[in-house]
Amino acid sequence: MFRIKYLFILVVLPILLFSSCSYFENQLQFEKNLWELPALIPYKVEDKRGFSDRNKNIVIPTLYDSVGFFNEGFAPVEINGKWGFIDKKRNMVIKPVYDWASPFSQGLSVVRLNGKVGVINKNGKLVIPIIYDAIGYGETEFISFENGLTRAEVNGKWGFIDKNGTQFWED
Repeated sequence: MFRIKYLFILVVLPILLFSSCSYFENQLQFEKNLWELPALIPYKVEDKRGFSDRNKNIVIPTLYDSVGFFNEGFAPVEINGKWGFIDKKRNMVIKPVYDWASPFSQGLSVVRLNGKVGVINKNGKLVIPIIYDAIGYGETEFISFENGLTRAEVNGKWGFIDKNGTQFWED
């Protein structure tokens, strides 16, 4: 009995301790990455918004009525009720002509105009026409194509579309 206890203390216990330490190190790194701040953070002064860096230094002044987060190098911004996109140097890369715009994801952004939605690419080119009632999974999320498709709604009927706008509907 004494040998088994001694063997447990010398062999098994150190293995358990080292393996659990590795788990906790990985978990801590995951949690650190999860809560790490983006490079440019939206901020608000009175009724206007801009962007600061992680040290709270103003990078893009408060020129906008509303802003989204930077993703894939661009951020959606609202000016006088219309949404467009800026780059990290404050250049207006897509003019504010939309009623709403999502951040870019997979090189695409959902945009709304006159109550309908479509999809533009990073050049501002319309790749899926603005004819849908809804695309994707809601305005608070990035557009996501799984297996090349995303959800779309027209006149209360749901189906799927691909990145070219080809429709796949159930009969």
